[in-house]
Amino acid sequence: MRTMRRQMSGSITGTTGGGNVSANAPYGQTETFPLMNLPILLTNHPSKLRDVTEPAMLRRLLIFDFPNVYVSRTRFDPTNPRHQSVDEGLKARMQKNETLEQFLSWLVRGAVKFYAQGESIGAVPPSVQANLDTYLALNDKLQQFIDEHCTIDPQLRGNAAAFLKDYKAASGELTISVESLAARMNKKGFVKKKLETQNHLDLEYPHSN
Repeated sequence: MRTMRRQMSGSITGTTGGGNVSANAPYGQTETFPLMNLPILLTNHPSKLRDVTEPAMLRRLLIFDFPNVYVSRTRFDPTNPRHQSVDEGLKARMQKNETLEQFLSWLVRGAVKFYAQGESIGAVPPSVQANLDTYLALNDKLQQFIDEHCTIDPQLRGNAAAFLKDYKAASGELTISVESLAARMNKKGFVKKKLETQNHLDLEYPHSN
């Protein structure tokens, strides 16, 4: 599962970067075309991110939450704030020519605005940003480890090897290297320094009783 998640992250950044790709059908000529993928995941269980500080992924992530559950009259629970009555005539109305024309017009207006803004969707709505912040916090194992196990002070020092060992045990990221962990720590403001013969980070573990 961890391997699949890493591959998914790499595939998303690799196929949505705006570059060109070359491919060919069996026995066909090679064609080169721009990458225009827009991955959309519809899921109750969002994929986990290994590194929530990776700029390439953060630029691509938008988290939309759909909390409502649309149910029939017989299943409707007035005490459930997420329950909404299903509109049984909605599908038929959406299939009418008049509605389809309005929907197409809305798509075209959105496309015109998108290209006029330099192929940008514009400002991210506050609710979408809040969803992203929550998602990143839930996936930030390193920050959780720091908050739960470390005392932070500019005058304190901790051994990098011991930190790596304890982080692996707590997070389950058994394959992370000291270089990768140091890079993540650096993004959080903790600079790895060489003092005498030991590597140190600006943090310290509380002593256990």
